[in-house]
Amino acid sequence: MSQRKEINELLIEILPYISHVEEIKELFNRVNSLEELKEIVSERLKEEKDITKITDYKIILNKISEIMG
Repeated sequence: MSQRKEINELLIEILPYISHVEEIKELFNRVNSLEELKEIVSERLKEEKDITKITDYKIILNKISEIMG
């Protein structure tokens, strides 16, 4: 499966569970691989103070871990 397809499928899967939909969509559109997405989200998670964004990032990382094993 192509990286773009995996990224799009991940986005579709998490959309019902996240709060900052537009921001997350923009992030997903900018990345080229799940590994790149994981790195960016991990960095943002370290710096984020907003609890809903922290939750969004944790949901993303959890789903990436499920996909990547």
